Amino acid sequence: MKKIKVANEIILNLLNTDVENNHLLFDKVLEEFKNGNLNIALDLIDEQLLLKKEENIAQLRLIKANMYNIQNNYDKALDNYRKAFEINSCYEFFSSILTFSEQKL
Repeated sequence: MKKIKVANEIILNLLNTDVENNHLLFDKVLEEFKNGNLNIALDLIDEQLLLKKEENIAQLRLIKANMYNIQNNYDKALDNYRKAFEINSCYEFFSSILTFSEQKL
């Protein structure tokens, strides 16, 4: 049970985003886009924020894959490792994890 609690804490930290502010930002970007103000809309979309959110999703996929690996559910583990790798291919250790998971299949 302690592992599940720790995993939940990690997931909550990774998803620590202000949903309401994200919704307001989306609405503002969409409004500017519809009004033809492309430069303003682009300026509103912070590239660093997008990269951070993508990184968080990749980390969540990795955690999920590790949990499936522990459960010997190698199909789902491999699927999540691949999805994490698609989001962030800079993880050097992914190739060995993918090879390990593929061997388990």
